[in-house]
Amino acid sequence: MLEFRFNFIDIFRAPRLALSAKKIWTQLRALALGLILYNAFAYLAVAVSGADAYRIWSSYYLFPPLALAFGAIPLNAGGVILWALGALAFFVVVFLGMAAVAKITIEQLRGNDFYSRREAGQYVRRHWRAVIFTPLAILVSLAVLFGGGLLVGLVGKIPWFGDVVASLSLVPLYLGALLFVFLALVFAISFCLTPAIVATTGDDTFEASFELFSTLSGQPWRLVVYDVLLWAPATAAAAAFAFFSAAALKVAYAVLYIPMGPKFAVAFDAAWRVLPSWLRGVYPGACPPLAWLSASGVRSFFVSSEVMLPLPWPQAISATLMSLGLLVILGVVCSYILNVNTVGQTIIYTILRKKKDDENLLEMYDDELEQAMLTLEKEKETPAEGEAAEEAGEADD
Repeated sequence: MLEFRFNFIDIFRAPRLALSAKKIWTQLRALALGLILYNAFAYLAVAVSGADAYRIWSSYYLFPPLALAFGAIPLNAGGVILWALGALAFFVVVFLGMAAVAKITIEQLRGNDFYSRREAGQYVRRHWRAVIFTPLAILVSLAVLFGGGLLVGLVGKIPWFGDVVASLSLVPLYLGALLFVFLALVFAISFCLTPAIVATTGDDTFEASFELFSTLSGQPWRLVVYDVLLWAPATAAAAAFAFFSAAALKVAYAVLYIPMGPKFAVAFDAAWRVLPSWLRGVYPGACPPLAWLSASGVRSFFVSSEVMLPLPWPQAISATLMSLGLLVILGVVCSYILNVNTVGQTIIYTILRKKKDDENLLEMYDDELEQAMLTLEKEKETPAEGEAAEEAGEADD
């Protein structure tokens, strides 16, 4: 088990602990699956709405814009629903991936460095309901409270009787509004702490919701301060990782461009189109450090040719495979950024649990291990009882 101080100093371990091939691969798989599901629903929404799916694919490829459902591309009601389902599927899969990373992290903090990605996946499959339904249950509570207030407002429209009800309900509505604000805060932190809570304790939906309420009400200032402290190393680590990834990409570009020349540049330019426009559209001269990290900066570092479409089939295949590699690189960077937050939230919750309940989560055993130990103890006790009975029988004889 790693030496843990149970104070703010432990938070600064998050970037280092997040830099793990096992954790990055776990989150990268979740991002890839979520992106596949999102694209399937998004382009199905486009098809249902009668829009030109090929034109949209030519413009956005694997990253149809979030504005798809809000007027950038006209969608009918069915298209909006399908797009929303795709966005929800992406969120659910990525959220479960964060829970798996949190489980690997807490096991590492407990000293179990050999806890595998497969075991984490099995754990999440057993506890996925708590991970997903905890924020959903809080959202439903918010909707019920808001709906109750609207109902009182509708009753208030009734002549005479409504005026009396509205007057008498002012104080209860004020108290309900306070509860609503508190629930809204709990709902906000649920996206950060729910994976950590379920991963460290194995709680169900009710227990995880109670832990969110207990953490916010019992340690509000530490929760805020610790999260602020996490942002500084998380931002620095993310920037450093992106910087070195861009440097590695430039080196890879140089290694391939020097012997291949413009032929490789054309394929690289075509491959770069698959990435989202916000990444490849940054003007190189706007800011030198930003330009160095941008897609345009990578291309302008060497002599690049204009993309001539359609490409010859060998270059088209090369550009397609290269675009998949660029997506993997982008996914690795995004996975590390998410992992820093997940690992940091797991550490924060472990500290807060010790502060508010004096409970060391690093000494807790996994539910399967604890059950196996109990079974082993029973097996040891059963033969001993049998031997005692035999000895008693021999004594009677």
